[in-house]
Amino acid sequence: GEAGAFPGISRANFSWIPMQERGIITGINFSGSRLGAAFAFPAVTWLIVSFGWRWSFFIMGAIGLVWALFWYYWFRDAPEDHSSVSEAEKDFILKHRQAPEQQLEKGFSTGKILGSKNMLLAMGQYFGSNFIFFFCLSWMFPYLRDRFGIGAQEASLYAMFPLIAGAVGNWVSGYFVDVIYKRGSWKWSRSIPAITGFSLVGLGIVCILVADGILLAVVGLSVAVLGADMTLSPSWSFCVDIGKSHAGAISGLMNMAGNIGSFVTGISFPYLVLWTGTSDTFFFIAGVLVVLSIVAWLFMDPNRALSDEKG
Repeated sequence: GEAGAFPGISRANFSWIPMQERGIITGINFSGSRLGAAFAFPAVTWLIVSFGWRWSFFIMGAIGLVWALFWYYWFRDAPEDHSSVSEAEKDFILKHRQAPEQQLEKGFSTGKILGSKNMLLAMGQYFGSNFIFFFCLSWMFPYLRDRFGIGAQEASLYAMFPLIAGAVGNWVSGYFVDVIYKRGSWKWSRSIPAITGFSLVGLGIVCILVADGILLAVVGLSVAVLGADMTLSPSWSFCVDIGKSHAGAISGLMNMAGNIGSFVTGISFPYLVLWTGTSDTFFFIAGVLVVLSIVAWLFMDPNRALSDEKG
């Protein structure tokens, strides 16, 4: 259920947000998920210790239900249907929606999706991005606790910092996506922030591998997550670029590949540690995925919509 929010954001961005502002908007959206996760680590740990694990589920679930009700009554699919949008704002958004790169495409089909090099490359690099990021949502807490012999509350506080760094990565990347686009380079407005992000992931992995204390390990994780989250704004903006009115379906497919990467991380990390006796193997694999993801971005082209590809 939670995963469906992100393709919905992409489709809303197509309807609501001009092309030159989508990078920072996407970065702000995704930073919310990172900040929520960051503060949940100590908050939920405190809830469990104070009230028991069941109450942590009740409270988290209640927050989700309240937000869903608010969103249902407040949000509208199109700006022209929203009562709080002025006529000038509606005219501005509709004008930008009619630009050539914004117009709705024709000839969209399943064959075009499955035969698209752009789509396959987008899925591959997003698999790599989520492979390293999901470590922070699943195994980072026990990894820090067990490797450095610290308590649960202390580990939860350390686990906050990489996710806060991820929020910063979303803001920075979103800003540069828009800046580079406004300077006239559509392709590099997506590629440069993403390649920079994956390069930082590689740097963070090196720090983790050589760390002999918890501070350097947390710094390495923070740099890696900051880099991984720098790939989000260009990735989701890219899906809107090539999918246009079908951005929800295209970004959903990319997100599926990313969630498979998350699944593989959740399953593989403990077994790799068990089989090899060290966590280093996992991070070496993540490093290989970083290199492959950078190569993928060199060949991804937002100018080539799915409707223009043969399939």
